[in-house]
Amino acid sequence: MRTVSLIFCVLVAIAVTGCDRAERISKDALIEKTHHWKEPKVAIWYYTGSRNGRDYFRHYDLGASELYSVESGQISLPQAFPVTKDEQKWIIMKWGPIALRNDKSR
Repeated sequence: MRTVSLIFCVLVAIAVTGCDRAERISKDALIEKTHHWKEPKVAIWYYTGSRNGRDYFRHYDLGASELYSVESGQISLPQAFPVTKDEQKWIIMKWGPIALRNDKSR
């Protein structure tokens, strides 16, 4: 019985850590978050796809990975596609430090 309980606890822990829930926020709240970062060399935003009327955005920064969703159509996207875990299909958003680099290059 003890082994079964241990296996159950391990499986629950794996399931919980494997969950990647997006914080549902407004367009304005998302744009505000793009103005803050820890390390400009690593901070980056991606569009990861759309599902059920929501667009999903992943933010990586120093020691952090956050997922947000916004009502579809609120953010201008170069291309929409279904949510995917394939990072090669994600689109880099020109937000945060990337936006600053683009402004300086003009």
